[in-house]
Amino acid sequence: MRVFSRCAARKCTNNSNNCSVSFFRFPRDVNRARIWLVASGRDDLSSDVEKIHASSYRLCSMHFEKSMFANEKRNRLRKEVIPRQFPALERSSSATAEFRSETGNWE
Repeated sequence: MRVFSRCAARKCTNNSNNCSVSFFRFPRDVNRARIWLVASGRDDLSSDVEKIHASSYRLCSMHFEKSMFANEKRNRLRKEVIPRQFPALERSSSATAEFRSETGNWE
């Protein structure tokens, strides 16, 4: 039986029932997980950042650039990547400003 997954990124509607993308757990490293949360517009989950890896929250492969994948199937990520593809959030100046203040830039 296939496990149902849904993308945790704000304004993303991808889930395992409506598309064929891969879903990735948040990093175990708390600092990297916090960066993923801010980048995805989910800084509301920051209070649980220590538990986020073990939770059911995932980000879909649509939020990662092609070069960030470790294989052609796009179901494995390279180490230390940070999701960058959030078209719905790019129009939000507050999300952009907060991410830049957390990381110093988009890279």
